[in-house]
Amino acid sequence: MPFILPPTIHDALVTRLLRRLTAVDSDEPLTIDFSRVGFYEPGAVIALLTRLRHWKEKGRQLSATGIRQSPSKRYLQRIDFFAHLGIHLEEDFERLPAQSRFVEICRIKNSQVNALASKVARCMASQCEEPEEIRSCFAYILGELIANVDQHSGGAGFLSAQHYPDKGSIHVAVGDCGVGIRRSFEGTHLEEQLRTPRAALEKALEPTVSSALLRPPSGPYQGRNNRGLGLSMISKLISETHGQFRLFTENAVYEQIGDVSFKFDETSHTHPGTLASLSINTDEITNFNEVIGEISNRVEPSELDEWDEMFESPKDELDSSP
Repeated sequence: MPFILPPTIHDALVTRLLRRLTAVDSDEPLTIDFSRVGFYEPGAVIALLTRLRHWKEKGRQLSATGIRQSPSKRYLQRIDFFAHLGIHLEEDFERLPAQSRFVEICRIKNSQVNALASKVARCMASQCEEPEEIRSCFAYILGELIANVDQHSGGAGFLSAQHYPDKGSIHVAVGDCGVGIRRSFEGTHLEEQLRTPRAALEKALEPTVSSALLRPPSGPYQGRNNRGLGLSMISKLISETHGQFRLFTENAVYEQIGDVSFKFDETSHTHPGTLASLSINTDEITNFNEVIGEISNRVEPSELDEWDEMFESPKDELDSSP
């Protein structure tokens, strides 16, 4: 019996998709039915993509049906969703430039973190009155988030973003199916204290934890000066814009809605690795002096110079290939 994907998944309801994916998590062959898929926000897109790739990499036999009947077939093609699954379809549309409307699904590589953060930041800040200053703020926060997710997970990460002008919001999602946050603390002095995904998630959200504790002295992240401020800065960003932020790892989840609701929880469903989704309201992007000021107070001047240099090349080459 095929696994029928639901027609609509908003980021606020991505837990429903995770629950359904968990219910069919096994080694048995599975057919995915896309025929009803209509509107998926980035959090749902990345959650689905990373889980399907995770199954494929484990050797699970997957097949797809109903793609041509899907109302969102062209959109999923345009953001390279199917290509990243190894499904190559003939395109019956013209690929127009994304401009500031969306960021195609990109595979995260350490050497491209700044370029990727810059590209997403341009999309996020395009409607702002002071786009350069705000774009720099976004790029720093996103660069830290992307590096944090990839460092904690140790797997192949993916990112996508979408601007919804009619709703006045921008959504960004980063995720993978790597080792997860809890296992990223193995071999540190905190390993014995952080025996559950929830405990590890709470610790990971503390400022500077990711950089001071987990940044390796050698390897692909040796050159990445990750201050560990990304997640705490996102909390400020969400508060300022009355947005939403969710972070999943295994069966633990953190959810923040504006500046009124913050909670950790444990669920019956799981996401192997790490999944982060955030949304901000563009109408609320007015003054980020407090956020920018805090970054300035906690980052060395030399790092701020590097921050500004991220925007000198507007045509960064990113890995959007499968």
